[in-house]
Amino acid sequence: MKKNTRKNLRQLLTLCLCGFFLLLATGCQAQEADISLPTGEELEALESAVGYELDTLLDTLGLSEEDLTEPDLADLVPGLRDTNRYVELDTIRLRERIQINSDPAGTEYYGFSQYYLLYYPEKEGEDLVAPARALYDTLLETYGTPQSSIQDNMEPVTEEDWEKLSSGDETNLGDSWQVDEYTVLNFYVVLDGSYRRIELRYEWPELYETRMVNQGYLAREDAPLYLEGVE
Repeated sequence: MKKNTRKNLRQLLTLCLCGFFLLLATGCQAQEADISLPTGEELEALESAVGYELDTLLDTLGLSEEDLTEPDLADLVPGLRDTNRYVELDTIRLRERIQINSDPAGTEYYGFSQYYLLYYPEKEGEDLVAPARALYDTLLETYGTPQSSIQDNMEPVTEEDWEKLSSGDETNLGDSWQVDEYTVLNFYVVLDGSYRRIELRYEWPELYETRMVNQGYLAREDAPLYLEGVE
């Protein structure tokens, strides 16, 4: 009888430990998850949330408010939120960040406007040029040829630009893509100032203005990018 009792206790303990480690693993997955560079249906899903409140965006991304944290920049730019998800590439790990536009005081929010994937160096003096160039090559494979003229202040990135960035003659570099009907992707490498980083910024200026007008936040005459017939 005692042997059976001990055996049952050992089995119960084993089951409890297995359950504990399963919960631990599940908890880790909930805290941090991997995503990919948005394409196709993922871009369409992001477009569907542009200009709408945070709850709509969270439903679109499959997240909750518990998955969000405020970055240091939130004091300067109200409405910035980091998620617990990352894009894992061979040479770089990009954090997901969202922007919900607001008034300057951060007391009234108007809707989702920008989606970021970011890398900040983990230590001072860390080389950002090599991972930035590898990421740029991945963007070329994923989205094709850039349309640098989308941004008036951008020129197509050349080999000379990368050499200047490596030598320190230049401290910033950028390019842009039209990756979907309304989606513009801006790629930046910033090597000077307090916020050295590699940044991907997805935005929808026309769609955002259109939905701000449609929801009554913006007057039609103040929206030069308004899209007729688009909800």
